[in-house]
Amino acid sequence: MQKILIIKLSSLGDVVHALPVLSGLKQSLPDAQISWMVSRAFSSLLEGHPDLDQIILFERERWRGVKNCILRFPEIWRLVQDIRAFQFDVVLDLQGLLRSGLFTWLAHAPERFGFTDARECSYLAYNHKVVVPTWITHAVDKNLFLAEQYVGHNLTLHFKIALSAKDQEKAKLWIPNLPAVVLVPGARWASKCWPTLHFAQLIDFLLQKQNISVVLVGAKSDLGIGEEIIRQAWLGQKVINLIGKTSLKELAAVMQRANLVVSNDSGPMHIAAAMGTKVVALFGPTQTNKTGPYGDGHIVLQQRQHCWPCREKICLHKPTCIQSITPQEVLAAIEEIL
Repeated sequence: MQKILIIKLSSLGDVVHALPVLSGLKQSLPDAQISWMVSRAFSSLLEGHPDLDQIILFERERWRGVKNCILRFPEIWRLVQDIRAFQFDVVLDLQGLLRSGLFTWLAHAPERFGFTDARECSYLAYNHKVVVPTWITHAVDKNLFLAEQYVGHNLTLHFKIALSAKDQEKAKLWIPNLPAVVLVPGARWASKCWPTLHFAQLIDFLLQKQNISVVLVGAKSDLGIGEEIIRQAWLGQKVINLIGKTSLKELAAVMQRANLVVSNDSGPMHIAAAMGTKVVALFGPTQTNKTGPYGDGHIVLQQRQHCWPCREKICLHKPTCIQSITPQEVLAAIEEIL
């Protein structure tokens, strides 16, 4: 029986991108015991997964920074000892950063796989450095390719998030009437955020049509954005505002119930695609072939400025790439899908 450790600590979208590795490995190696090391903030997305035997928590917030690492070194070392006690046969480092490389090396597994272009010298921890062909660009495909180098053959690509009946019932309670369009106005970078006024105008366009439910979702940190959008929209009082109200599993259930999702480049966008819901994705300074919504039937809108792809978190160019996308363009994409 093989013992496999997947290391993918963060972020939300990156964890979603690694889900097919878990299901593919279990289908290929049904007797294997598979563990996943992940940051606590995203661990709930993996809970109850039928292909996962164990979740190992990485306390990212507690251990952030050199000072905290020094102060909490005893608990970090206890985690290392626990990992070694599992006697893993192989570690697949899908993160490719210093912290994931250290845990890969400290696990003392005989086989350690990672990308040859992994950052922060994490590649020094691997004894199997995987070179990804240039024609493989999307993060989902790259992750799966690395796992395939371990098993020696192609793996079936399948996203799986274990939703409970309670999660699905909550989604129905929140969104009783279909069709429903879910809007994701938040993102980790300011340069990835479509203007709130554009979202407000889109809401007014949608709600002028009969029998369409419009739903806002996001993290608690997006509450201010949501309030601004509702304030700016003439028909904002009709919006179902779920920002800050859902767990990750409940968010996945909402995405599954939706007929369509309009989203900035963000983790919830990838959850929507993983749940099989069509996405109109609004992209700014990043490359859609690497981190766009995975699968068929999605529409990606992007107006590239001369400096694209800058990958700047804050862009001083006016208008920015994402600001150049108009509400009319988004509405046309929605109508094309619906």
